[in-house]
Amino acid sequence: MRRAVLTLLLCAVAAACSSGSRKQAGPPFLKIEHDSPPPSAYAPVELYPIPARVAWQCRRVQRRSPFRILCPARLPRPMIGASAGAAPPKLLAQVLPYELATWRNRAQRRRALPAGVSFVYGGPWGPDSGPDWRTHVWRNRPCCFLHFDVFRRPPGRQFIPSGVRPAVVGGKRGLLKEAGGYGMISGSGNADLYFGNHDRFLWREGGDFYVASLHYFGRRDTRALLNRLVRELRPAAALATTP
Repeated sequence: MRRAVLTLLLCAVAAACSSGSRKQAGPPFLKIEHDSPPPSAYAPVELYPIPARVAWQCRRVQRRSPFRILCPARLPRPMIGASAGAAPPKLLAQVLPYELATWRNRAQRRRALPAGVSFVYGGPWGPDSGPDWRTHVWRNRPCCFLHFDVFRRPPGRQFIPSGVRPAVVGGKRGLLKEAGGYGMISGSGNADLYFGNHDRFLWREGGDFYVASLHYFGRRDTRALLNRLVRELRPAAALATTP
């Protein structure tokens, strides 16, 4: 509440200062910069074989984990940098610990067994990014940003987000929890489990419980890409680590 009041106050001050002169500007973080998306931002999303270093990371996680690790054989590729003339971001593959929803500190995370992999490039834009975030919201698309997690979850109803519904995604039957929007906190209870701004698909395979989670960039497009990425999942041990 205090933050909201402060934001409104700053907006009022900026408006009052600018009303007397067209040259007067408000605080830098209140400026809305021009950031029009190029046509390529909305081009059909192509999938490409993951780099050898990413496949190697998947296999490395598998060697350290008692669980079967799943990784996509293909992913989107970033095409647009964070600013004009900047190079596109680099795809990273990071380890996800088991009991992702239960560890409370870094020590617990270090002791946790590897349970999956997070595939990320770029950075998201959402309500926490500032008052002009909607100007840049197109940058959540795969042209610029990707956050796709695949991991084994613990069994139990407490590890299932509230509000899930039966669905078939990528040819697999399971439970789907759609994103509440661009904000990470969008619901109540455990509705935001595994990120409230992700579409989350939960299913069982080979006796294990899995989650595939994709950052939101529009209702229809997010669901369509999640469907394709789940279909691309393979056992990490089967991925080639050479180009």
